[in-house]
Amino acid sequence: MSWNEHAIAFAFSVPIGLATSVIAYTLIGVSGYAWASEALNFVLYATIPINFFGYFFLLFHVSKIRLFGNIAFSFLIFLGFLYANLRCFPGTGNRYDNCGSEVFVYIGVANFLTIILFNLARSQWIILASFLSFPYVTYEAYNYLSDPFWLEMNSSNLSETCFLQKSALSKFENAKRIKSLNDINLGVFIGEHSPRVYKLSNNKISVWQYSRRQFGNTYYSTEVASKICNKYIVNSD
Repeated sequence: MSWNEHAIAFAFSVPIGLATSVIAYTLIGVSGYAWASEALNFVLYATIPINFFGYFFLLFHVSKIRLFGNIAFSFLIFLGFLYANLRCFPGTGNRYDNCGSEVFVYIGVANFLTIILFNLARSQWIILASFLSFPYVTYEAYNYLSDPFWLEMNSSNLSETCFLQKSALSKFENAKRIKSLNDINLGVFIGEHSPRVYKLSNNKISVWQYSRRQFGNTYYSTEVASKICNKYIVNSD
């Protein structure tokens, strides 16, 4: 391969690497049987460019097997999208699983591995792009998910508005009042394992939803939250 071919192969590999990293980051952040709808969308949107840019590698060597293989994955993406939408149509109310949408993880990863297998002479660029993309995706995902949270917290007076936090697995009764922003540690990867942050305002309690990047409703009692808030008094000095 000439240097031009190497450069072109790496250029085609970058969006595949970015998309694969998005899937990897999403898998680190989710847990349980029902993922956040935004996480499911991220996986779907990541699967599409993996498949799309897989066609570009056919420019190096046209093969019926490669072409039909990528077309098969395109068809699987379409079927997965159709199945998920038909199963959860019209998509209102609570859901207790992912409606089959997690299948895009398997389709995306399988398509990624197939592209590497069909392009062994250029596979090093696909793998390199994936490794280099993951730190970038992690950095951008952290900023995307956390910036609205920190903006909300920095604009709030912690002595006047009560914010509580607890670990993802602990009971709400074990939550503690946030006295300082230094008390909060979101971690590198933000997801279902991240600390739960609650806001008590106007006798209403809400929880920070990382995927939606805003406070949303929660079923916890405002009475319990008030007791915890009163237990930890924050000085305004």
